[in-house]
Amino acid sequence: MNQTITIADLLIKEQQQAAFDLINPLQKTDGNIRRTKGMAKMETYAENEDAMLLLVDALRRYPFDFRKDDPNYCALLALLAFSSHNSSQCYLYDLIQFYIQNHCVDELLFWSELLHVFTIKHKHLAFKYNIVAGFFYRARRKRRAGVQCSVSELELQTAERFMPELQPRTFYDTVMLCSESVWDPHLLAERCGYTYHTFRKIFSEQFGCTISQWMQKQRIFLIRHLLTTTNLEFKEVARRCGFSGDNYLWDFCRTHLHDTPKNLRHKWQERKDEIP
Repeated sequence: MNQTITIADLLIKEQQQAAFDLINPLQKTDGNIRRTKGMAKMETYAENEDAMLLLVDALRRYPFDFRKDDPNYCALLALLAFSSHNSSQCYLYDLIQFYIQNHCVDELLFWSELLHVFTIKHKHLAFKYNIVAGFFYRARRKRRAGVQCSVSELELQTAERFMPELQPRTFYDTVMLCSESVWDPHLLAERCGYTYHTFRKIFSEQFGCTISQWMQKQRIFLIRHLLTTTNLEFKEVARRCGFSGDNYLWDFCRTHLHDTPKNLRHKWQERKDEIP
């Protein structure tokens, strides 16, 4: 996308005038989410599933290269965060992953504040909170170990102010924070800052099972969550669950859940309140 195109330009081009009219008058100066005006109006708009689907569809047509210096960035991200619809939350997930992979620290710092302010009331943001917190936690471990890091000490202190969970924690908390999208026991041990031998021993004592057994349970939980609450294609569900192809997802479901992903989605979406 041409860097001269702003969020406002995109929304007008994609005939999203209603969304533009909503976010354009909002906070354009210092990006402080707490002082963004019109929150109630934004929450009402975010509840309109058809409008949010159109908005996300417009955003999906362009690369994830919006930056915090765009005058409408703060308001647009707040609007998407308010929406609990699958399309909005999947877009935000992919956007945050883009920022992490490209070390967009300014944008991730903005997210640390936004999630700090919104997550208490909007529980659907908790997963994004953990992802962003995990990024800064790993950066802190690198700096403590003297490893080159793209995040400065000042930036880490800013993130830690908004995310108190980044302070010293228990072994259990460290595992939960570092395990997002990790399906290899050796990689998880490395992320948590342990040798594999030591990590495996402490893990067994703390969790009462092996790392592989725990990861299998986590994978089943994530599969159920994605099949029940989203309409993602099976290929995308497989990718998010750590499989290299959807055929591995089908094999896993047949082995451990005794049915195909297609049938499981149908059954689970009809009985969302049941516990697996």
